[in-house]
Amino acid sequence: MDTDTGSAPAPPPPPTPPTDGGGSESPPEAAGSVPTASVGVREIAAPLHRARGWMRFVGLAEIVSGLALAATVVGLLAAWIPVWAGVVLLKAAGNARRAVEDSAPEALAAGLRQLHTFFVLSGVQALLLVATIVTSVLVGGAAISSFLGALAP
Repeated sequence: MDTDTGSAPAPPPPPTPPTDGGGSESPPEAAGSVPTASVGVREIAAPLHRARGWMRFVGLAEIVSGLALAATVVGLLAAWIPVWAGVVLLKAAGNARRAVEDSAPEALAAGLRQLHTFFVLSGVQALLLVATIVTSVLVGGAAISSFLGALAP
């Protein structure tokens, strides 16, 4: 208790939250300095930027595998999936580069959306592969069973 007034002392003022660089309370930016928001985009996009080479490689491999799959009659139905996945991954690599080099948050967001699409398409490919394997095993097992049944006296 405060002895002068007989009441409890006033609580200390709350701490001032850090600014995001965009408010009026921040000091003016010097010429040639990087705004705080741009540094955040660069830092967030840096891992994608470092993986660009692999993204391009896998994207091209997907496109080539889709084209090879299209050369078969049965694979023609599903060949568009790896081609689409490859194109999307190549676009994501380009957006990762733009996000870092230009500090473009819209490029980072577009790249992340494209990675989402790529992983969805990869999941569809995996499901189709599992369905193809199960179907092949069942048809192959039935054919072998039929062949062995025909051999029995």
